[in-house]
Amino acid sequence: MDVYVARQPIFNRHRRIFAYELLFRNGMSSAFPGVDGDEDTSSLLSSSFFTVGIEQITSGRKAFINFTEDMLTHGIPSMFPANRVVVEVLEDVEPTAEVIAVCRELVSQGYTLALDDFVYRENLTPLIELAAIIKVDFRLTPIEQLKEMVATLKGYPCKLLAEKIETL
Repeated sequence: MDVYVARQPIFNRHRRIFAYELLFRNGMSSAFPGVDGDEDTSSLLSSSFFTVGIEQITSGRKAFINFTEDMLTHGIPSMFPANRVVVEVLEDVEPTAEVIAVCRELVSQGYTLALDDFVYRENLTPLIELAAIIKVDFRLTPIEQLKEMVATLKGYPCKLLAEKIETL
């Protein structure tokens, strides 16, 4: 089976490439196939690290990679170098005691933690406290909700990353 990896550049405020988000694709179309998240991430990781090589795919920059709750709790992110991977906690991951403990351990080992497609909920506070980056979907989040989120998150030492900005 051929596996395709899409890379979406992540720019800093000066429009320079900071990192790439790696996305699983099962063909030449740029569409997400919508199958199993664990299977997709496993294919992406094996292709990126063991077949092609992460250095070649990311040009030496960090790779933002989505991890499901199951992958987090089974320790999959720690199988990859902390200096190459940003662990993205998907929006449907519940902040259970086990998830929080795993994320705390990853951060203590030097991993960068990002919260993907973030929508503020009070029960996410333990993950917010651990996250270095919070990704906000600018297409789907109303401006008033963005303002509230920024005000709420200003007290935390995380950076906000705007997602779905497709033009300069």
